[in-house]
This record gives sequence, C-alpha cells and structure tokens, in this order.
Amino acid sequence: MTVVSSLVGRSTDASHCRLELLQHFRLYSDGQMMRLGQPAEHLIAFLAVDERSHTRDHVAGCLWPDSTQSRAASSLRRVLSLIQPIAPELIVREGHRLSLSEEVLVDIRLQRSLIDTIISGERTAADRAELGLLRRDLLPDWDDLWLTPLREELRQLRLLSLEALAVAQLDLERPHAALAVALFAALDEPLRESAHRLVVEAHLALGNRAAAARHYNDYRRSLWTELRLRPGLRMESLVRPFLSDGYTAS
Repeated sequence: MTVVSSLVGRSTDASHCRLELLQHFRLYSDGQMMRLGQPAEHLIAFLAVDERSHTRDHVAGCLWPDSTQSRAASSLRRVLSLIQPIAPELIVREGHRLSLSEEVLVDIRLQRSLIDTIISGERTAADRAELGLLRRDLLPDWDDLWLTPLREELRQLRLLSLEALAVAQLDLERPHAALAVALFAALDEPLRESAHRLVVEAHLALGNRAAAARHYNDYRRSLWTELRLRPGLRMESLVRPFLSDGYTAS
C-alpha cells in the first residue's frame, strides 16, 4: 500500500491542518487536500473522534479486529510509518499511547462544542451554518464496528440540540424560527415523536391549524405503517382540541 499525497516532499505542520469527518473524510493542509490510503484515514479518524489518547494495542485491536494481536500491531506500525514523513506532527506519540494533535481543526469537535452550548441552555439560537453543522452525520458511509456507537451517540445529541433550539424559540414566541428548526429534526428522524410534536406546536403557535392537522395525520400514518404504533398521549392531547369530534385515524 502506498500513501498518495499532493504534499509529498514536504512535511505538514499540524496547526495548518483541517480535518472533516462529518459526511466524509477529508484532510487539508494549508487548504490543499491530502490523499491518504484507507488505513491511514481510518487511523486518523479513530484518533479524532475521541480526544483522549489510546494505547497502541487498543487502537490496533479496534482497527483490525479480525487480525491477531501481533498482526494488528504490525499493521498499525506500517500505517504510522507511512504517515510520519508526510505529517510528522499530526499524530502525537507518548510512550505506548497515541492521539491526534490538538492543533488540528476538526469539524466534529466544533459540532460537539455547539451541541454542549445548546443542551446546557447557553445558546438558544443558531445561524444557518451552525444548523448545517448540527445536521451532518459522522462518516455515514463507513461501516466500521468501532464507529457505530459513536455515530449513534452524536446523532441523538444532534437531534436533542435541534429540539432544544425549537423549544427555546417557542418560549421566546418565535414560532417561525421554531418551525424551521423542528422540521429539520423531523426530517432527519422521520419517526421521532418529540420532533413531530414540536412541528405541530409551532404550526399551532402560528395559527395554522390545518397545517398542524396535516402534519399530525402524516406522522400518525407513517408511525402505524412502519412500526404499528400510535402517537403518544402528549401528541394526542396536543391535537385533540382542534380535531373534529368524530375524527378517527386509520
């Protein structure tokens, strides 16, 4: 395996690096994309999603789960040796432990920081770029076992953040903004009742009972079709006052 990079011939300073893990893997140095082999990309991604340092044995076991310990360790050494000439400061080595340099700008770290400020209540609004950041998934096309729980954790936190923003906007009597954010959450998770309930609340706050009823009906139908479930009591109590007395949903 050969590392292919447009930066071969000069080393890369980690402080000039930018790593994208949301939606895809891309590593830039001074604005120029670095093309690495797949094992190197997976090693860098593994170290980036968790800011803690990891032992070499743990890293090797996670990245090469089907290999023996000795072969996995050998594979890790080979990948490290390929990265070293191109980006010697990218991966920090402290004894038997490895970590990604804190100098690297990583989009997932920006996403986590934004999530923390929203969930803590420090932030009650987000601009278009921040909303876009909250909707991006962690390496969705990768099927690595070590990545699955991390991706799901971030997904749930992203949805909680969008819902928290919608609730905050409703509390501030800004139903238009609340509706826009709630729709993002509902689109990203089509069967998530809390998101759809916020959409209905925003429609009602705007005085759009017909839109609220249509959204409720569509959600109720999808939930029954996909899971044979009915909406919960909170959703039902929300829509009951404006639905006709003779209404029954199929």
